[in-house]
Amino acid sequence: MQTELTREEARASLRRWQLVRTRQREEARRMSVEEKFRRLALLMRFRVGLADPCRAKEKREISGRWRRLRESQLAR
Repeated sequence: MQTELTREEARASLRRWQLVRTRQREEARRMSVEEKFRRLALLMRFRVGLADPCRAKEKREISGRWRRLRESQLAR
């Protein structure tokens, strides 16, 4: 059973997601063209079913992004 969010909890959640979007935009701006192309190519491979979803490098990258996000939130 889900409990309802209070107005304050909902606002706090929205603020956190705004921080996530801001961080993603910052990372995308800093990313090289080569990295952007590599990620696009990977997405296209998933689309046609050629990529292995359990690839260790991509899993580490995703884990690293979440870790950096958590650390940035704890530093505030």
